[in-house]
Amino acid sequence: MANLISQVEVYTTLNNLMGRRNLPGGSQDDLKRFCQYAMDYCWRYYTWGFSVSRGTVDLSTDAYMPEDFDLDGYHRVASLPGESWTYVPIEEYDSLTAGDRYYTLEYIKADNRYKFVTSSTATSVEVIYQTIPPTLGEAPDVLFPSSMVVALGGIVYAKQAENPNSADVNQEWDQFHSELDRLVARSDTNKPKRTVQNRQDRAGTFTGDVGAY
Repeated sequence: MANLISQVEVYTTLNNLMGRRNLPGGSQDDLKRFCQYAMDYCWRYYTWGFSVSRGTVDLSTDAYMPEDFDLDGYHRVASLPGESWTYVPIEEYDSLTAGDRYYTLEYIKADNRYKFVTSSTATSVEVIYQTIPPTLGEAPDVLFPSSMVVALGGIVYAKQAENPNSADVNQEWDQFHSELDRLVARSDTNKPKRTVQNRQDRAGTFTGDVGAY
């Protein structure tokens, strides 16, 4: 079964790690925000398998990326061999040759969406992308391997807020990243290892093959 976590779980763990057996009374919106900041950081720290999705961009209409697309996360265009797409910064896009499979992403403020911009004649493209970080709620509905790791990140923000000028969070920061890297290593181990193929492998040719030219 998938491991679902909640704001309550992360918030409770954060307080326990800070030596509080009983949760503080009253409004604790600041600590809950720190939990969300840590969740955002953990989500974008690595391309988790569960954070990646795929969708189709219709280039014949508005050409918008999926609504849950995160520009700060991983993304690429799924392409066939010999039909690779190249992402370029928006400021370099106009200098490229029209018709080539170059693309850039432009933010459209009116719709709060990113638009897939290309001069290619393709009518649609399939994109693989990392989704925006989920919002922790009261119910356990956010998929992540460990609420404790998120809570460790929340502690860093909490301690900095308590003493903004001279808080020493080096130990907490190191522990947070050590646990986060452990999760990354486990995720890497579980991913299938594929043999990297170059252009000759895909085409079935070899160096010096006259028939390849």
